[in-house]
Order: sequence, then C-alpha cells, then structure tokens
Amino acid sequence: MKAVIKKNYAIELICYAIILLFVYAALSKVFIFPIFVEDLKRSPLISKFSGILSVLLPLLELGISAMVFFERTRLQGLWGAFILMIIFTCYVGFIVFTDDSPPCSCGGLIRNLTWKNHLILNVMYTLMALTGIIIQRRIQWNWSKT
Repeated sequence: MKAVIKKNYAIELICYAIILLFVYAALSKVFIFPIFVEDLKRSPLISKFSGILSVLLPLLELGISAMVFFERTRLQGLWGAFILMIIFTCYVGFIVFTDDSPPCSCGGLIRNLTWKNHLILNVMYTLMALTGIIIQRRIQWNWSKT
C-alpha cells in the first residue's frame, strides 16, 4: 500500500509541473499575442501555419492542462502532453542543430532561455510526461485489480 501512496505523490507532482508549464506558456502567448504571431511568422518551419498555430497552441496547452488536472482524463492528458512535448522538442532540436536562430515564440521567462536550454527543458518535460503515463497506468491497473 505504501508504494501506491508514493506513486500518487509522484503523479501529483508530475501533473502539477505539467499544468504549471502549459498554463504559464499558454497565458504568456495570449498576453503577448501580436508578438507571438509575428514570431511564429518568422519561424523557419512553421511560418506557413502561424495563423492557425497562434490560436491552436494556447488552446491545446490549456486543454491538456485541464485533462491532466482531472483524474478521469489524466492519462489522456498525459499522452497529450507527451506528444506535444515531443513535437516541441523536435522543433527546438531542429533549431539547435541547424544553427538557425529565429525569435522564440514562447512567452514569459521561457522566452529568455537559449535554444539549448529550451531543448534541455523540453527533454525534461517530455520524460516527465512519459514517467507520468507509466505511473498513471500502474495506478489505474492497481485500482482495477481491487
């Protein structure tokens, strides 16, 4: 029983970290929306999609945060966070390894990170989301056995 309690604390910590990052990122983008759109337009891979991405990204981040918050949708939200973080990490990896330095389209403090620091942060959150998926699946499996 103690292992389940520890896992519950671990999953809560992971979920709150993801929620904090995604809500912060989404609201930062919304608060500097005109700058966010212009930064997306100057991005090498996604400039063609800047219009739709400027609306879709904050909505996805907020939606995934809500899903992660509620236990009923937590596993799906963790999968959403994992997939979104993989996409973000691949994009940042492309920027880092091509020596292209477009403006960062993130908001707030994250905007001040170097591209290499962005990559490290993204890898950490990707692994955190994956760990959350594993823990949440074990928790749900243990609940289904009782």
